[in-house]
Amino acid sequence: MLASGLFLLPGLIYSKVGSSILLVYLAAGICILPTVFSKVELATAMPRSGGAYYVIDRSLGPAHGVEIDSAHTEIFALFILLRESAL
Repeated sequence: MLASGLFLLPGLIYSKVGSSILLVYLAAGICILPTVFSKVELATAMPRSGGAYYVIDRSLGPAHGVEIDSAHTEIFALFILLRESAL
């Protein structure tokens, strides 16, 4: 899933850090590697669509799956509200 941030963030980061933007992206890529490897391992162990909800539902039970999915939605809504209030 590609979001509009993919097109907006490079310009914003460049305005803050200048020519060291490649180092910033490299550092961010290295920091995200454990998460990527974990998700790949879970996706190969449970090859079915549904994303994080399916994995949590299968490992912790349906109540936790709904709980985590709801929390993810609330956090996403909070970030949208914070972004809108900053504008």
